[in-house]
Amino acid sequence: MLDAVSLANTVLQEMWNMGRIVRPMKLQKLMYYTTGFFYRDQGNYLIKELFYKWDYGPMIPEIYYLFSKYKHHPIQEMEKGNLDDFYVINGIEAIKTLKDVIEYYGDIPDFKLSDLIIHKHAAWRKSSKYGEITQQRIKETFQGLPYGR
Repeated sequence: MLDAVSLANTVLQEMWNMGRIVRPMKLQKLMYYTTGFFYRDQGNYLIKELFYKWDYGPMIPEIYYLFSKYKHHPIQEMEKGNLDDFYVINGIEAIKTLKDVIEYYGDIPDFKLSDLIIHKHAAWRKSSKYGEITQQRIKETFQGLPYGR
């Protein structure tokens, strides 16, 4: 399993490679979708950390605090972490999942992406406010969920 910072850095790198900007809220949502679809497709949870139910959707507190200095502005640089972990540990399938997520969700504005999760994802709705979103809930939510809006 990866640490969340490695996944965050990989999301940033892939988005930047495609010429896209990423704000902190979108980073969290792309991480959530990547983790959920990877779990659905590969049967393994991608990261060590859990997401938590916050007001604007799933968040990983460590990632929130690391990137909160950007507020609503585009993230300019990666944080400490090992980008190589993503490519080495999970190989091509994790990168494929991330690229699929970016293709489908990368252009959706931050708050709309948040609304999609809040209104459609049982993992978020069934969790208590500021509580953990369990791996089991994420698995159940993504089980029958196709890519796309």
